[in-house]
Amino acid sequence: MWAAQWGDAVKTQQLPLALDKTDYILVGVVGGVPQTNSLRTRFMLEIESINALGDAQPASIRALDLQRVMLSWYRGRAAVRPGERWTLTVRLRTPRGFANPGGFDYAGWLFHRQISATGYIRAKGINKKLEHSGQYRIDQFRWSVLEKIETLGFSSASKGLLAALTIGDKQGLDSETWMHMRLTGTVHLAVVSGLHIGMVAGLGMLLGNLLGRCLAAFGVPVTRQQTAVFLAGGLALTYALLAGFSLPTQRALIMLCVFLLATLLKRKPKPELALLWALALVAASDPLAAMSSGFWLSFIAVATFLFWFVPRPRGRYLRDLCSAQVIIFLPLAGLLAFFQGEVSFLSPLVNLLAIPWLGMAVVPLALLGMLLLPLSSNLAGDVWTLAAWQLEVFDGAMVWLSNYADYFVWSLPAGQTTLLSLALLLAGALLLMPKGLGLRSMALVLLLAVALSNQSFLNRQNSEQGSLSGQSGLTLAVLDVGQGLSVVAIADDRAVVYDTGPKYSDSFNAGSGIIAPYLRSQGVSAIDGLMISHGDADHAGGTLGLLEHFSPARLLVGQPLELRVSGVEPCLSGRKFLSKGDAEQNWKRAGVDFEILYPWQIGMPVALSQSSSKLSDNDSSCVLLIRYRGKTILLPGDISVEVEAQLLARGVLPKQIDVLIAPHHGSRTSSSQAFVDHLSPVHVVYAAGFNHHFGHPTKSVFKRYQRGGAHAWVTGESGAIIFKWDSDGYLEVYPWRDQARRYWH
Repeated sequence: MWAAQWGDAVKTQQLPLALDKTDYILVGVVGGVPQTNSLRTRFMLEIESINALGDAQPASIRALDLQRVMLSWYRGRAAVRPGERWTLTVRLRTPRGFANPGGFDYAGWLFHRQISATGYIRAKGINKKLEHSGQYRIDQFRWSVLEKIETLGFSSASKGLLAALTIGDKQGLDSETWMHMRLTGTVHLAVVSGLHIGMVAGLGMLLGNLLGRCLAAFGVPVTRQQTAVFLAGGLALTYALLAGFSLPTQRALIMLCVFLLATLLKRKPKPELALLWALALVAASDPLAAMSSGFWLSFIAVATFLFWFVPRPRGRYLRDLCSAQVIIFLPLAGLLAFFQGEVSFLSPLVNLLAIPWLGMAVVPLALLGMLLLPLSSNLAGDVWTLAAWQLEVFDGAMVWLSNYADYFVWSLPAGQTTLLSLALLLAGALLLMPKGLGLRSMALVLLLAVALSNQSFLNRQNSEQGSLSGQSGLTLAVLDVGQGLSVVAIADDRAVVYDTGPKYSDSFNAGSGIIAPYLRSQGVSAIDGLMISHGDADHAGGTLGLLEHFSPARLLVGQPLELRVSGVEPCLSGRKFLSKGDAEQNWKRAGVDFEILYPWQIGMPVALSQSSSKLSDNDSSCVLLIRYRGKTILLPGDISVEVEAQLLARGVLPKQIDVLIAPHHGSRTSSSQAFVDHLSPVHVVYAAGFNHHFGHPTKSVFKRYQRGGAHAWVTGESGAIIFKWDSDGYLEVYPWRDQARRYWH
């Protein structure tokens, strides 16, 4: 009931969809730590007043209850600091995100943080800084810490890790660094957690005891225990606020406060009671916390430690450290398998070395630098330099280990993620049982079954591939990548990718942020073929991000000179999309055929590069035809009506196809009447951003397909469009925004 009431209150604060892309003059205060890169500065603005511009009705503006908005200023590193009051001319948008299987729910993230709207600063408008508000003192200090760390002469990865450990700010960690830490099972080390809160509280207890003795010597009526409790709690709270007050810090702080309160009351609480209090208070203060993977990872990890270590006498440090990594691995492996679809078996060994290293040699230096910064910026920089040097070594080690990820990272087969995750969780629970119950041997049997299940699954798939009657079908996903295109075809556990969508910033692109999570969610561990239709950023921008996660067996590109990647081949009609050998044969046995229709085969690659320079970027697009069980799917890239006419004249296009990805996102430069009449698609998909300024699909093109009887799908409105054919060719269509609907969508 409380969660429903909380959610209803947040929804009333959001910008209505009818007012999407409307302009306002806002007066507000910058809160949080702005995120800056070479392209833009993104920051939170707490709204004090709002005035409408343009055609917005005053009555509708008065009905708005916008509290905070997330704004982007596209002028590089804009001089925006926490606590400043600004007057800004902005264009606001209703909170919305991409909708893809396995992808990050950005709309849910915005809703969770009670952000009323997103938007950007209009260059032509009133944009000026007013007087300083004097608010957000802690965020101002966090900003000064971030500025000092940024001046250190180390790699962006090491500075990003240092900022994450010091103030909980992870904006400096790019997608490549996250990938290396994910593959090695060390993502948790970049999060300020109970370990850091405990260290600060321990320092507070030590200083409090000393201060309490001094106060008692002067006759102050307080005990050293009381002084220690208040100082430990105050320092822990201050550090939690400096670290952004994330979920792990909240959990650790609440547990700590329970124990400190019990100390004041001279009681000895049970650790599990403190954990339950932390869970209840976090859920009450943040009703959507339980919907995040971090919530379950955090609380189950602590619960596992309490269950194992509390009843047992304390042993030697090295023995306890080793046993902790083994004990915690299986429960977290089950959760990570469920949330991420993969498990890193190197994680226990890496964490056995990394946790003491970072916890004892890096985190104390990070905290010491923060304490020294108000006294001496140079001294703080020297301390952080020593910490950053160690993080440079740590990052290099993670990069080196990631090169061998294929040997120790297990990707769960599609369709078995939930079952195997539960099996791992059950095995972990059995291993935690008392030895006298005799249940631990059952855990070993269960683990053996889990290990063998993957091989039996692969054997079954291979045997099914040998006969047409045993096929599991074809899945074609037109992913929601905004104003761009990415299509993934999957049969069994094999995948082919056509285009990789745009790159939005140095830290986010469609390849690593959308396509790779989708492939992992489907149990795909390798890509047989990757085709980039042409070099435009909305089709090729995510290529490097995808290649960080997957190495395709073959990479074909419509404009090979535009993509500076090794192993690139030109896309030409008559060529095989898949390399000769197992990949091609497996797809043939699955009943799926890929045929390149365009560009034409005109000779050597040199001649192609010279000729293609005469073509526009769009007319250099690879045109791919997919056939499956008598069904046809056409992926034409961004070809114009001229290329459409050539394809029709050569007679290479089939009639009455089943699925068509509309050329050039439904632009008026494509989809001629002759092209539409000839293909007569049953389904047409427009890969276009929601309410985008390009206006795709155009009304004339949309009506042209509509008159032909095609069922229209728009990724910006429906999210990823997933077509699933079974072994008999029967089709079901799943618009993902409907499949994964939440009440804030």
